[in-house]
Parts: sequence; structure tokens; C-alpha cells
Amino acid sequence: MSELADKVWVLAVIFGGVGMLGVMHCMASGLRNDHKAHDLKVRVNELRNMQLQRLRDRGTTFGLPGNKSHAAKKAA
Repeated sequence: MSELADKVWVLAVIFGGVGMLGVMHCMASGLRNDHKAHDLKVRVNELRNMQLQRLRDRGTTFGLPGNKSHAAKKAA
């Protein structure tokens, strides 16, 4: 009878270990995805700022807040 109990404990430990590895994998995947999403948001903001700077350098603002548009410049 003790052999059966030992086998059950070994199987329980194996299944518990595999379950724990699964949980840790899910947590790592979630953290990696959050990190990639943050990096993507930072990159998008950098590209937006670069595009805005290019537009300002060309003198084209398309009516952005705080800047005069071409129509307002021509009227002045």
C-alpha cells in the first residue's frame, strides 16, 4: 500500500511542478508583452514628435493648437 502512496505523491509533485512552470510562463509572457507595448508607445510618440518637427521646419502646421495656420498667416 505504501508503494501506491509513494507513486501518487510523485505524480502529484510532477503535476504541481508542471503547473507552476505553466503559471510562471504565463506571467513572463504577460510581462514581456507589457514591456513591448510600452516600447511601442514610446516609439510612436518619438515618431509623432519627429513628424511634428518636420512640419514646423517646413512651415506647415495644418492648424495645430498654438500655431498659426497658413490661412491665418496670409490674412495677417
